[in-house]
Amino acid sequence: MIIPIFLDALGIYQLASGSQFTNVPSWVWFQIALLVFLIIPFIAFHKLRVQRDELQAKLQKGKDTPKLPSPPELEIIYINNKCGIENGANIVTICAEYRPTGKMNIEQLELHLLGRRIPSSDWRVMKASQDLWFTSDNKFELPRKTSSGEHSAELFAFANGEWWRSQSFSIDITINPERAP
Repeated sequence: MIIPIFLDALGIYQLASGSQFTNVPSWVWFQIALLVFLIIPFIAFHKLRVQRDELQAKLQKGKDTPKLPSPPELEIIYINNKCGIENGANIVTICAEYRPTGKMNIEQLELHLLGRRIPSSDWRVMKASQDLWFTSDNKFELPRKTSSGEHSAELFAFANGEWWRSQSFSIDITINPERAP
């Protein structure tokens, strides 16, 4: 910010005094000052974008790499799954158990399959006892490019302000040929 102000002052001095202590005309100083005034906001916004991207990367890293608790505060256990069609989409329904060591409040469930996190479209956590909760119908809409067969997957639960994940498990998926890409 100081450079354009200095260049403007230099140009005004040369214009007002009628003398030149450099061989550069005053209009050149004004042009340089104008260019610097135009460039400075771009530099400032670039620095803000870099800071924003760094912060987003830190926040995303926190979401993408949830801790596997040790000792577990919430243990997620995969039970079984079934595939079907609902409203023209391939759906996998997963049954799971949740074993907290303290009070549990699950706010969101996701399935990590084929490198993607798929949010559950329909889920209810039911209490069986103080130490055992379960969901009988976590429904996840599979991406169109999902192929039939056995895949490795994990369940993610957002509970008590943190992301928790299950151990990796094998899931058998049968895709309806009409929905295959």
